[in-house]
Formats: sequence, C-alpha cells, structure tokens
Amino acid sequence: MFNKMDEYQPDEEKKNVFLLFDYDETMTETSAQEPIFEHNLQRLQEKYGKDIIKKPGDYWGLLDTTYKFPEYDREITYLQQIRNDIQDGTLLNLRDEPICEEDLKEFGAMVELAPGIKEFLVHIKEEWKDRANIEIYIISVGMKNMILGAGFEKLVDGIYSCEFEVDDTSKNGGVSHIKKIITSFSKTASIIEIAKGENLNTILSAKDYRFHYKNCIVFGDGMSDLSVFGYLRKKGGKT
Repeated sequence: MFNKMDEYQPDEEKKNVFLLFDYDETMTETSAQEPIFEHNLQRLQEKYGKDIIKKPGDYWGLLDTTYKFPEYDREITYLQQIRNDIQDGTLLNLRDEPICEEDLKEFGAMVELAPGIKEFLVHIKEEWKDRANIEIYIISVGMKNMILGAGFEKLVDGIYSCEFEVDDTSKNGGVSHIKKIITSFSKTASIIEIAKGENLNTILSAKDYRFHYKNCIVFGDGMSDLSVFGYLRKKGGKT
C-alpha cells in the first residue's frame, strides 16, 4: 500500500521534529474507556452475567467471545460492540441517559493520565524552542472525544483517532454511527499524511515533505503500535 509513497523521502535533515503518541496506556494509566464500563458495571452484569463481567476491564473479553479473530478487525469490533451497547441502553452517560459525543468528553475527563504527561508536552516544546520546531500528535485507535475530554486539544498539534456520531438511525438519541476508524495499520497512514502535510494520496517530491522520518519519535505500548514501530525503524525513526 505504501510502496509508492516510500520513494518520496526528504533529501536532507530538517529542523522539524515530530513526536507521535499512542494514547491508551501510553498517555494514560488504564484503558481510556474504563470510566464508561465502571459507571455501567451493574447494567453490563445484568446483560452479560456477573460470571462474564466481574470488573470493568472484563468488557474487552466480550470481543473474544463475540467475534472471531483475525477474521474481524479488532478496532472495528470494539467500536461496534460499544455502539450496540449504547443503542440498547446498556451503556449510559453520567446522568444515566443515552451516550452522545459530548458525553464521551465527560468520561474522558475521568481517565487517569500518566503522571507528568501534560507537563512533559509543555516542557519539551519550551525547552527546545530555540533548537527545533517540535510538533506533537496523538495517533490512537481509541475515541477522539475522550482524548479531547482529557484536555489534550491545546497541548498537541493534531489528534488522529476514532469518532462516533449521532445520526437519524439512532433509536434512543445516543451515538449510532461510527464516523471514523483508526486501525493498527492506518496509524502508519496517518504518519505519512502528517509528513506530507497533505492528503495521503497526494504525490509529493522529496523536498516538499514536512519532515524527515529520521526526525520522528513514536511513543507506544501495545499491539496496535507494532506496524508503526516497524515502519519508522525502517525509515530511520525512533520508537
């Protein structure tokens, strides 16, 4: 998919440095969706059984029993599972009403962040402002509105993540449609798009790329980051 793109590498080092972060369990201490499951734990137990859902994190086990991997894309199935549970009233907001996009921000504000992460983002730009133009991006298979709710919008230069929306198919006024999906492999596509500063499919000459891959550092923790790690290391980046 990316072979044609790979021919267009910048010819020389640029002063631009790009820091790319995964979100869940990289910038946070737990899964960002944990507050949603914790608030709705009793309803989840009533629907799926207390033997299946003993604690909030057990929600992820539903994916293993409902969907067969690798036949299903895990990032798609988790969004579909949450969407289904919102639509049937199992997952509700903090006022026990159907969850809409803004409610995800409220839950996002409850997520336990990695100690010092916000201070680090501010400090690194200030510390290096005379030596490098640092841009920071979050690229996550998680939910964008939850990241916004945690207060990162003003601390980073862009967020690439999954999005829900409410459309006219909603049965109860809650989120009913998956608007955007970021998968493990499309994280790499997001990096290429950031490097170009253009649409992914735009063909650019080497000199028009915004940064050299060698000036890119990726922070991640899990399986969804492996393809990004491999791609950037091959290009000379750091992970």
